[in-house]
Amino acid sequence: MYLVLAFLGVLLILIILWDAFETIILPRRVARRLRLAALFYRSLWWPWSGLTQLLPSKKQRENFLGLFGPLSLIFLLGFWAGGVIFGYAIISWSLSEKVKTTEIVNFWTYLYISGTNFFTLGYGDITPIEPLGRALAVVSAAASPANALPRLRGVPQHLF
Repeated sequence: MYLVLAFLGVLLILIILWDAFETIILPRRVARRLRLAALFYRSLWWPWSGLTQLLPSKKQRENFLGLFGPLSLIFLLGFWAGGVIFGYAIISWSLSEKVKTTEIVNFWTYLYISGTNFFTLGYGDITPIEPLGRALAVVSAAASPANALPRLRGVPQHLF
């Protein structure tokens, strides 16, 4: 049972990272109909456009609709980050990763560890003890945009 959860956590992370790659980096349009970002935008657009009917003037409706693009991108990045954090927490929890802490260890502890690793905060109040947990912490921090984006500064601009 626990290995199935670990597999689902890995699958969730891979789906999100692949979707982020296709959406942000891939230089061509993806022809597949079932994409996570497309589902995300479709599910957000219906309520957002429905709220415009409550606004009295056309200018207010257009201004409100104009906010959708920038805000939805921020929401999408947060959705991806939350999914990756949740995926690593599922993996850690399902493998019963041993951690050094003074608190009771439950799923929320692993979610906290995953979040601090992803955002490279590393408070040190909860630390993995075993090699597998330490490796997972390094991999989750490496998958974080907080670590990946600064390294792109050295990439020649003609590659973009």
